[in-house]
Amino acid sequence: PGLTGAVLHIGNDAIMKGALFLAAGALLVRTGVTRVDQLASLRGRAPWTTLVLAVAGVSLIGLPPLAGFFGKWYVLLGALEAGRWLYVAALALGTALTAAYVFRMLEPLLFGKAPAEPTQDGAPAASPDGGLALAGALVFTVLIIAAGVFNGPLAALVRSALTQGGAP
Repeated sequence: PGLTGAVLHIGNDAIMKGALFLAAGALLVRTGVTRVDQLASLRGRAPWTTLVLAVAGVSLIGLPPLAGFFGKWYVLLGALEAGRWLYVAALALGTALTAAYVFRMLEPLLFGKAPAEPTQDGAPAASPDGGLALAGALVFTVLIIAAGVFNGPLAALVRSALTQGGAP
């Protein structure tokens, strides 16, 4: 299970971090936000970007039923079966540190004090959501969910490829 988990986690990690980087890029281009402490200014104004950051972030932590959980789960099972307690501890520490920085990012976005609604000529400000980067991030978000929901067949495919020495 450890090798299956490692392969799954490498692919899942690329998708999760791709979603996060694309969402961050979308925010940078559309709003100029460059720091975590500026995310509160977007509270309630960027629902799609918030969704991407939340799903990719909690998947990166390894919460089920998202993709990030299953890679970590298989790695944990492999470490436990092999009696590699240092690996188990490293996985737990890495997960705790990931949770700390993901919640540091999500806290102002979800619970920060929303600023007064900025307006221009009396009309509400445009939503910071949108753009090609956000569209790509949403595609990655769907993949994160799908890789979690269809984890069984995906893990079977990885195991098959690993035991046969190549793609089935």
